Amino acid sequence: MAECYCCKKTLNKSNHSWEHIIPSALGSSLKSRRLICRSCNEKAGGLIDKALINYCRPWIQQFHIQPDRMARKTRKARLISNDPSEINPDLIKQAVIKICTNFYYLKNSSFQRFSDPVCEQKTLGISPALFNSKPFHILYLYANPVTKTILAFLELFGEIGFRIQLSDSYPGQEIKQLLVIDPISNTKQPAYKFNEAESVGNYLDTIPLS
Repeated sequence: MAECYCCKKTLNKSNHSWEHIIPSALGSSLKSRRLICRSCNEKAGGLIDKALINYCRPWIQQFHIQPDRMARKTRKARLISNDPSEINPDLIKQAVIKICTNFYYLKNSSFQRFSDPVCEQKTLGISPALFNSKPFHILYLYANPVTKTILAFLELFGEIGFRIQLSDSYPGQEIKQLLVIDPISNTKQPAYKFNEAESVGNYLDTIPLS
């Protein structure tokens, strides 16, 4: 039985909700009902997701991004704001951590509690190096059983980069997972069309992250 990874409530027909791995307003339709409950979803959408969306507004407008059809009616009114106070770096980092946590739980069945994850904005350059500078959303997840860390690298619109440490007490096997989404067409890209997770990981090993 799935449970909300935020509040730990068991998910059922009365409280489950569609959670987009990357917010729909950024051009992503990949979603799951097995991540967080409706209450936690609404709280996050109205606060931290909104902060990230406002921060990404120039790219949303540049590429004429359209949200997932399911989310348009319920969220369109709150996606774009002209209030600069809503571009809050701490909230943006929380939203980025949530994206990476969503992806981890989407791909991996083993439960891993993340305490005190750390997020920092970094220039990654994954898209220019490996994806012909396409404005893709690229998320690479690496769990290392030797260092016991789970690291994630997120690049939005091929430009906005983040390095995230989700955990420093990981007890499991090595994981290398890659998600590539084209926000313009609102579609997940098949990995075989591009570089595999191994290639992205090798590239990230070559760039300074300090």
